[in-house]
Amino acid sequence: MYAECIQSYFLHVDTSTTHQITTAPTMKQADEVMAPFRTAITRARGPLFKFLTEGSMQNTTGSRANRVKLASTKKGVENFLTGSLLEVRPMSINKLQGLRPKIATVDEWLSGDIREDVVGAIEQGASKLDDYLSQGDLTFYKLTVDRLYQRVDEIDKITQDILSKPIDLNADETLILEPKIKKNAKNTAELSVEWKKYIKYNILQEMESLTAKEEMQKEKKDSVQKFNLKDTIKLEILTPEQKRVKATTEVKDLVTDTFRRFKKRNKMDWFTVYMNAYTEVFDPHTNY
Repeated sequence: MYAECIQSYFLHVDTSTTHQITTAPTMKQADEVMAPFRTAITRARGPLFKFLTEGSMQNTTGSRANRVKLASTKKGVENFLTGSLLEVRPMSINKLQGLRPKIATVDEWLSGDIREDVVGAIEQGASKLDDYLSQGDLTFYKLTVDRLYQRVDEIDKITQDILSKPIDLNADETLILEPKIKKNAKNTAELSVEWKKYIKYNILQEMESLTAKEEMQKEKKDSVQKFNLKDTIKLEILTPEQKRVKATTEVKDLVTDTFRRFKKRNKMDWFTVYMNAYTEVFDPHTNY
């Protein structure tokens, strides 16, 4: 109720443009804050809500007085008079960090299995980024990069632990690679499961590549022998177990080398990437 009252005041009463967010461990819990707004818009009781909801969303060319001023949209709840928006954000650092909301409410934080400091992510310079940069203060940048390297260290340890143990390649599992539909891990256990499936996927791909290479070499060798040509083609047929061992070693070397090279980079090397991400918010053609 408190979160709804705070969000409602700045969305309906405050005349300035505001970006507001609400977050919770699950979308159902977050919807507890959004649902009363949708109900109020639908019922339109009282002079304020009658005024804000009268009109039509389809009326985009006529008088502004005949257009709806407050509506529930795909983005969230929008106040078109002030240009304000209240939206739901997933409770994860990568979805909350770097935002500059005027109002943010966090619901059911302690009741969920959340391993990340989502409150800290919202607080860490969320509304001070412009001030930091205009004053030449790189505090927020350093916090961002430190968090990046912290996560890389965590994943490096997880992958090495996975690769140090036998992986069941016959287990029937599903791995989602499409970023738009892939869900973020809520805790370390889920993160480990996802990385194990990703490593397994790469091992199976490597084994398939070895098989394809064998078949290609065999075809070449058969062709050479058929036409009585000089046979210089080396053909080594590996057993499934030999392929598994070789593929696992290849994937382990690749993963290890990837994290090693990443950690060797100077943290300030990311500054250009960081600044370009910032400037493109205002103009996609502006680069640092």
